[in-house]
Amino acid sequence: MLHSFGIKIQDCSDAQLTAIDGSVRYQCYIPLASRSKTALYDAIKKCFWSYNARDFTVEKIYCNAEFCPVFEPVKDELEVHMNYASRGKHDLKAEQNNQHLKALFWVHVHRIPFKAIPKKLTVALILRVVKISNYYPAKGGLSEYYSPHMIMHQRMVDASKQFVAEIGAYVHSYGHDTKNNMAARMIEGVYMGPTDDIQEGHRIYDLNTKCKAWRTKIKVLPMTDQVIKIIEEDARLEGVMELRTYSK
Repeated sequence: MLHSFGIKIQDCSDAQLTAIDGSVRYQCYIPLASRSKTALYDAIKKCFWSYNARDFTVEKIYCNAEFCPVFEPVKDELEVHMNYASRGKHDLKAEQNNQHLKALFWVHVHRIPFKAIPKKLTVALILRVVKISNYYPAKGGLSEYYSPHMIMHQRMVDASKQFVAEIGAYVHSYGHDTKNNMAARMIEGVYMGPTDDIQEGHRIYDLNTKCKAWRTKIKVLPMTDQVIKIIEEDARLEGVMELRTYSK
């Protein structure tokens, strides 16, 4: 069983798709560029990839009635049974999962020094919350000892790589192939979280290019007022004045 539901964060994107299954209790999160049929269908397929890689079969999806126009034409292709919530209602387990993620999201928001952050950092923060939720054995899950992350990815969590810095920390990142030129070897940015690779890797919000970059090593530095002003100004240029979540 897969419980799926959209969660909206103001000024982040149109919506994000969250899902949690009823056995492993593995949580999925996929940001959506829009609420179109194609975007929702592609997001569900990405959720399926995680389960298919470990020979799990999704037979039934519980979701809101808004997904009916999307999945009714393709449910045979997905080989799943769709169970839609009653009109005006939400799927209970999916809604509980969303409230859990929102609570953790706000814990992390209050730990960062910014009043507003760009959309890329908001998505990175939600993704980090979902990943950390999968690091602990789930109550009522498949195992009392193994976490959903361990069951789905078949590897332990390496704290020396996964918990190097908090999201939103000011870092200098380095460690990449460069040619013999004047290109900068070090990137000054804000930490966006570790990569999903087995080897060490990190995602950085580049303060100069305003783009996401990848590096193998980082050094955490004390936050400065200048960096805070840069991040908040980048957020305002995207129309983000503050962070809000919606319960519905």
